[in-house]
Amino acid sequence: MSKKQIDVDLHAANYMAELSREQSFEAILSNSRKKQVLESMKRFKHDNILEIGCGLSPLFPDIKNYQNYTIVEPNKNFCEIIYYCYKTDKNVTILNGFLEEVVGGLGHQKFDFIFMSGVLHQVSNPNDFLCVLHNLCGLDTVVHINVPNAHSFHRLLAFEMGYIKEIFERSETNLRLQVKWVFDKDSLYQLVQESGYEVINFGTYMIKPFTNEQMEKMIGSGIINEDIIQGLEGMVKYMPDLGSEMFVNLRINKDLY
Repeated sequence: MSKKQIDVDLHAANYMAELSREQSFEAILSNSRKKQVLESMKRFKHDNILEIGCGLSPLFPDIKNYQNYTIVEPNKNFCEIIYYCYKTDKNVTILNGFLEEVVGGLGHQKFDFIFMSGVLHQVSNPNDFLCVLHNLCGLDTVVHINVPNAHSFHRLLAFEMGYIKEIFERSETNLRLQVKWVFDKDSLYQLVQESGYEVINFGTYMIKPFTNEQMEKMIGSGIINEDIIQGLEGMVKYMPDLGSEMFVNLRINKDLY
């Protein structure tokens, strides 16, 4: 087994442990992530969809109007569980492997909508990864990416409190989940543009005042309830760049092709 596969499988185990924590705030963030992907998808054609790195929560059960749905997931156990749970859906194809390994097997297929949720900051070389993705993009393909936001409210607060020495420092949660890159808006824009894409739109979501562990303690004690969670999601209207995570919708830069 390659080191790359070992890293992916270790991340999968650590992420599932994070989701299973009592009052897991990562589970709340995962739900916000899903909402943002679905909201973006509504804006664009999505007959033929590619999801990269779905974990155990693929999005196709939440989507009614697609024709074909392809999943690329490097963790074999996740693929087997998803296949077992959703094997009657004939419009869904599940491919176990890394993107660069399976891209050739997808032939000349061009997808309408491609998304990777919580993936890009985990890969060793994001630029190479995005360049491989070109093979699956037509000029009208929309690519949705979401990653943690270095300029989130809680990270800026931690910096002002002296808990972290600089904004791009990886937190304990980042290290536990093997996060390799910490992006802000500028560095994310630079990456996707250098990789041959143009940004359609950008946004952040879920204002998170404190760390996941602190949020979980407040949820457990009843200080934070579902109404407050919904309010924190809505607060991004007033702090549009300070959400805990950020997204971009992209297209291939037509000037380069």
